Amino acid sequence: MTDPAETLAQQVTERVVDLLVSALDVNELAARVDLNALLARIDLYAAVLNQVNVNALLDRVDVNALPNSPPRACRPPSTPPRSPLPRSSGSVRVPV
Repeated sequence: MTDPAETLAQQVTERVVDLLVSALDVNELAARVDLNALLARIDLYAAVLNQVNVNALLDRVDVNALPNSPPRACRPPSTPPRSPLPRSSGSVRVPV
């Protein structure tokens, strides 16, 4: 049998969590995040690229198995290029 005080404490905790979650405005929180500042603090070279052993990666590539056609970037485009994406304002809007 569980202690009535423990049951009451669990019910109070669940109610407080429910109230907090319902009071959170995700759009407001996302609007406060400055993605440009956040990305400026991330050093991709140190975090990811520096961890890749390029020589070991290239040793695994079988050059003879590669197709003889030129890379996709060198081929003429088959469809007209799309318009560029709009520039970021630095904030994110989360649809509701």
